[in-house]
Amino acid sequence: MVPAIEVRPALKRLADSKSPSQELTLHGERLHYELLSGVGPTHGWVSTTLQGRALMEKVGVQNYVADAKDWSAYGVLPPLLASKWLAKYEHGRSARCRLVCFFGAGHDAVGFANWNQYTAEHFPLIEPLLVTLPGHGANRHVALQEDAQALAKLAADELLGLTDKFGPFALLGFSVGATASYALALEMIERGHKPLKLYVAGRAGPRIRYRPPAFEEIWALDSIGWMRWFVANFATAEDVKRTERLIKLSDGPGDGLLKSIASSQKADMLIGDSLAGASPLVIDSDLHVVASRADEVWPAEETAKSGNHCDPPYMDCAETWQPFSRGIVTSKYFDEVKHSELCTELLLEEVCCDLSGLLDRQNMAKQVAENMYPRR
Repeated sequence: MVPAIEVRPALKRLADSKSPSQELTLHGERLHYELLSGVGPTHGWVSTTLQGRALMEKVGVQNYVADAKDWSAYGVLPPLLASKWLAKYEHGRSARCRLVCFFGAGHDAVGFANWNQYTAEHFPLIEPLLVTLPGHGANRHVALQEDAQALAKLAADELLGLTDKFGPFALLGFSVGATASYALALEMIERGHKPLKLYVAGRAGPRIRYRPPAFEEIWALDSIGWMRWFVANFATAEDVKRTERLIKLSDGPGDGLLKSIASSQKADMLIGDSLAGASPLVIDSDLHVVASRADEVWPAEETAKSGNHCDPPYMDCAETWQPFSRGIVTSKYFDEVKHSELCTELLLEEVCCDLSGLLDRQNMAKQVAENMYPRR
């Protein structure tokens, strides 16, 4: 069998990524390859050199066999202990990878409980972990958080304390949850737990600050005014109706429940902006951006770029995430999906399809390695 090779993509943004592949045929400087692990086309033709610079080099499989075996050694993941951080947790009996999910401002993770059944039926190798933010729902015993890095430390403490073998995992963050998931990726890597991949959706990169018109006036609104503005901009029509019913049954702006809801929504918004303007800390994992050209909050537009602030129309989401990953940064745009409609099974399917492909390629790399170096 021919030796494996290490692919070095020519594009500058991919220069640090490494995707072990198997040589099929070689004609001069054109190589026909099959991807063994990592992210990219599963097979195809590439040039081995460009302007005298080597784009690919032959290596022994020892360079990547260890990673494949580390991943496969877990087999089916063990169940986690009960936690108020995880909404409606269901152990995936066939799961080999956990998907840690952070949702948008004001979202109740319990509302995404159907994701457990969906993944069990369609993507049994993946176990979703639906994170309830501190100060929300069943997780109210932990104080509200306004800083993504502080939140990440608490979340890492909790998640890694739920089992001795957390195992392979990926991260998914929607809207302000994208900033939270990026911060958790940094924290987990710092603790020796590298995510297989980071998925972000409906949000520009962490350096971009959300500043709608008349922001100061909006922030000063009482609880009722704030909640009406919030659901009008970030929620579905049904959420707007539920909010109006809640307001009608309340004792006015001073109502304790309304003030609590408004406070949690504001804290979530602050999490999304807490890394704005900071120098980007780069993760080693690959990153996939999911967005929509119909997103009224973070449209995919190339206009109105102004430093680290955005006003409608906003910066292109995928471009603003480029500085935050040394791996391959890919993107998927939908054409007619509004912000409030993006975080549905549409997003879950996109992420799980991509993640399942990654798991399949890693398993293939392990099998190839075992064939090349059989146990004695």
